[in-house]
Amino acid sequence: MSRVLVTGALGLLGLKIARLFAQDPGHEVLATFNSPKENWTFDPPAGVLNIADFGAVTALLSDFKPEVVINCAAYSKVDQAESERAAAYQVNAEAVGFLAQQVKRNGSFLVHFSTDYIFDGKAGPYSEEARPNPLGYYAKTKYWGEEKVVRVGCRHLVVRTNVLFGIHEEASKPNFFMWLVGELSAARPVKIVSDQYNNPTLADNLAALVKEAVEKKLEGVLNLAGKTYLSRYDFAMRIARFFNYDHELIDPVDTASLKQPAPRPLLGGVRTEKAQAVLKSSIFSVEESLSFLKKNYESFFAAHPRPN
Repeated sequence: MSRVLVTGALGLLGLKIARLFAQDPGHEVLATFNSPKENWTFDPPAGVLNIADFGAVTALLSDFKPEVVINCAAYSKVDQAESERAAAYQVNAEAVGFLAQQVKRNGSFLVHFSTDYIFDGKAGPYSEEARPNPLGYYAKTKYWGEEKVVRVGCRHLVVRTNVLFGIHEEASKPNFFMWLVGELSAARPVKIVSDQYNNPTLADNLAALVKEAVEKKLEGVLNLAGKTYLSRYDFAMRIARFFNYDHELIDPVDTASLKQPAPRPLLGGVRTEKAQAVLKSSIFSVEESLSFLKKNYESFFAAHPRPN
C-alpha cells in the first residue's frame, strides 16, 4: 500500500483525485486543504494544511510519510494576481519550491499541476517541448513553480492542463461549466469569448489519467487535457445544446472588449499525443465529457432544468 498526500483537496481537481485514489485499496490517502475542517464531508480522511506554512508542511510530511504528494493547491485568481502579487507568488512558486525540497528530502514523488497560461498563446496548442513565455503575473508564478520543481531535482511529474471543468457543488467558486449551467438554467444571457482556444478538461477524466500516470511512475512534464480543441464560445454552445438550454442566450465577444487586468493567451491549449502513447486511459472529447456528467450527476441537472 502506498501513502498518498493530496493538497488543495477541497478544489475541483483535488477532490476528484483524493476520492479516486481512496477508492483503491492499494492507496492510503490523506486529503488536505486550507479551510476549516468541518468543510470536509467526504471520504477519505482529511486535515487542514496551508502549503505556504512551511513548518506545517514539514511536520505533516514527517508524520504521514507519503510516498506520493499530489499538489492541487494553487492561487488561481488570474486577474487578482496582478494586484495580489505576493500572495500569488507565495502559493504558486515559493511554497511549491519548499514542497519539492521536502519531497526530495523524504525520498517521495511529487505531482504538480501547471497550465497552458505559461505560454503566450501565439501558436497553441503546445507540446511538452514548447518554450514557455508567460504573459500575466499569475502565468509567471505558475511557470516559476515549474522551474522550482525541476531545479530542486526531486522525483516529479509536472502535469500541464487547461480549462478544467466538472461538477463539485461544495466548491468555493464554480468552474466555467457550473457557472454557465447556472446562468442558462436561470435564463440569464451571457457573453463568452470567441477568440480564446483551448482543449477543455473534465476533472474526473484528468483524475483518472493522473492516477494511471502515478502508478506507472511517469516522470518529467506531461500534458493531460481534453481531446477537443475549440473556442470558449464554441464550448459554451456545445454545453447549451447538449443539455437543451437556450443557446441564443450566449453571445460571442472578443477578449479585448472585456478589458481584463491580466492578458490571456488566445491560441492556448496543450497537445496530448505523448499522453495518448503512454497511457491506456481514454482522453475524453467534449461530447464524452458531457455524457459522463449527464450520466453521473443527475441530481445537479435536476436542480438546473431548462427554464419554461
